[in-house]
Amino acid sequence: MQIDITEFDDRWLQLGDLQKLSTRAVNAIIKAGALAFSDDTEVSLVFADDARVASLNETYRSRQGTTNVLSFPSGESAPDTEMPQVLGDVVFAFETVLRESSEQGKTFESHLCHLIVHGFLHLLGYDHLDEDGAREMEGLEISALAIIDIPNPYELNI
Repeated sequence: MQIDITEFDDRWLQLGDLQKLSTRAVNAIIKAGALAFSDDTEVSLVFADDARVASLNETYRSRQGTTNVLSFPSGESAPDTEMPQVLGDVVFAFETVLRESSEQGKTFESHLCHLIVHGFLHLLGYDHLDEDGAREMEGLEISALAIIDIPNPYELNI
């Protein structure tokens, strides 16, 4: 699995090694879901700011304002060629992720790992549009995060 990292906001660079953190989160979801990908499978993680995510949200989802993470599945696969399978892009909004981690009493790193797992699952076709889908997706998220010693993100922190 190849993880391509792009930072559109320098504040992300202050957080440490995004490649290492992202690899840790993606490997956890692969283990939790018993998924297998070839070495040339690609995913793109884009670390942006709220303004860029708000623009993408409006352009591609017709929704006003920012959100913490957006996923754009590519729909491309190349099983019988030498081309890599491109899963898609996941875009993160710095200010929103920072604010949410503080409001929820979580470390920024733990919250970001959760959002990487969440966004990656969207690329794989999981969603939370109905109760059954949400339960399945949240279960995978909880399992993946437990592998990397991050507590259940859906339990209230009091």
